[in-house]
Amino acid sequence: RAALARRAAGGWRRGAAAEAGAEEEDAADGAPRYAPGDRVRHAQFGLGTVVACETVRGDRQATVAFEGLGVRKLLLSIAPLEPA
Repeated sequence: RAALARRAAGGWRRGAAAEAGAEEEDAADGAPRYAPGDRVRHAQFGLGTVVACETVRGDRQATVAFEGLGVRKLLLSIAPLEPA
């Protein structure tokens, strides 16, 4: 059923139209968007730099390089980040 709802909502777009749609969806659901190079803070890992941010299974996933801890992939619904 979720696949049908996604298709009905235009979730199968590709190219520039898909990118524009992704930006609108992020704004609509209130999920923060981070760009590579953004500095963020995590409650446990501290300060880090965003390497990538993408949608994974309907959630936002940020790949962040933390100082002294290496790179971590975080689902923002579970491990929220704050701008630093």
